[in-house]
Amino acid sequence: MHLHLTESSAHPGMLATAEAEREYWLSLQKAAVKAPSEIDVHTFHDALGLMYPLNWSTSENGEWETFMLQEMVCGDVTEIYARYGARYFRLRDVCNLSHAQITTRIKEGFNLTENEKSRLSPAHSTPDVTPAKVCIRHTQNKHGD
Repeated sequence: MHLHLTESSAHPGMLATAEAEREYWLSLQKAAVKAPSEIDVHTFHDALGLMYPLNWSTSENGEWETFMLQEMVCGDVTEIYARYGARYFRLRDVCNLSHAQITTRIKEGFNLTENEKSRLSPAHSTPDVTPAKVCIRHTQNKHGD
């Protein structure tokens, strides 16, 4: 059983131009963009293991790491993840952002400086245990030598 239409069944005024449709999709894409937010290490690694990352990059000194999910949320917008020292971030933006553009957006959003990377956010803080103390504890024998 086939349906053969000889004229449009659209009501008058419902016909959209290509430009109107383009504007509609661009507005949806713009609405899908989200500012950077801080996440925990588990969320970062869960996303990294979800699918093969798109545009996975690190800075030369290793302080920054960024990647994107291959799956698009809307148009060219995807989830973007970043690590800066011991801090982790997620944002939603277009997939053609460079590593430098991603890090700049996060730095601006969180007012990050070079001294910030070693500090953990309050949500991720751990007791202050230095490696030297740990080594001393593990190397002492039961006689205290």
